Amino acid sequence: MLVSLLLLLVTVVAAQDSRDEYWGGRKGAPQLCTQNGLPKLLLNQTGYVQYCHYMTDIPTITSFTLHFWFHLFDASRTSTMFNYGLDEGRNTNNLTVQLESGFPQCWRLEVNDVLVTRVPSPLVRVGEWHHALVSWQSLTGQWSVFLDGDLVESGSSVESRGLVVPGGGNAVSGQHQNTLHNGEDVGQGLEGWMTLLQLSRKPLYQPDSYAIKQYVKFLATSCSKDVGGDIIGWRVTPRKGYGGIMETPGTQTCGYF
Repeated sequence: MLVSLLLLLVTVVAAQDSRDEYWGGRKGAPQLCTQNGLPKLLLNQTGYVQYCHYMTDIPTITSFTLHFWFHLFDASRTSTMFNYGLDEGRNTNNLTVQLESGFPQCWRLEVNDVLVTRVPSPLVRVGEWHHALVSWQSLTGQWSVFLDGDLVESGSSVESRGLVVPGGGNAVSGQHQNTLHNGEDVGQGLEGWMTLLQLSRKPLYQPDSYAIKQYVKFLATSCSKDVGGDIIGWRVTPRKGYGGIMETPGTQTCGYF
C-alpha cells in the first residue's frame, strides 16, 4: 500500500513538473488569465470536412498580421490555419497560412497564389498549445514568422511586392477552400483546437528588432484576446462552423486553453 502511494505521488509530481517546464512551446509556469472566457474550436475532420467561416466583410489588404493559438491532434498532415479566397472553385490562395507536415515541418504563406515563403519550423508536437504569428506587407515584400514568441525567420519576397489582396471574399480556418465545394478532405485540414485568432491590416515592421520581439513575446505569454483584430477579431467577429465543428469555452490558463 505504501509503495503504491509513493508511486502515485511520484507520478503526480512528475506530471506537474512536465507541465510547468514545457507548456505551449515555452518554459515556465502557465499564467492565469481570469478574463478569458472566449471559445475554442475543435476540429477532427471526420466525415464531412470541418472548417470555421468568419462572417465578416474582408477589405482590400496590402499588409497584415495574423496570430492565433492552436493545438494539434495529428502532425502528420498539413494544417490549414487560415485561408482567404475570392472563389473556392478557382482554387485561389489570396491569403493562405499553413503548417505543412514533413521533416521538418514548414510554415507556408501564399498571397494571390504567389509563394511568399516556405520556412522550416521548430518542431510542433501534438498535444501542446502553440502561439503562431505571421506578418507580411506589400510595399517591401517583407514577411516574418514567429512561433511561441520566438522569431522563426524573416525576409523579403520580391515576387510579392506590390500585390494587393482583393476584398469581398471568404475567410476560413481549418480547411483550404478548394476542398469545400466537394466536401472531401485532401489532407490539408486542421485536426485539433484553435482559439484567439486575430487578423490585423497592420504589418510588423522590423521583425528583427528588440521591440518587436518583445511585443510578440507578450502576445505569446498572454491571452491577447483583443490585440490586433481590426479585420477579424476572435471576440467580435461572428463565426459559423461547418461539418460538425465544436465550440467550447476556453479555460482561464493562458497557453493551456
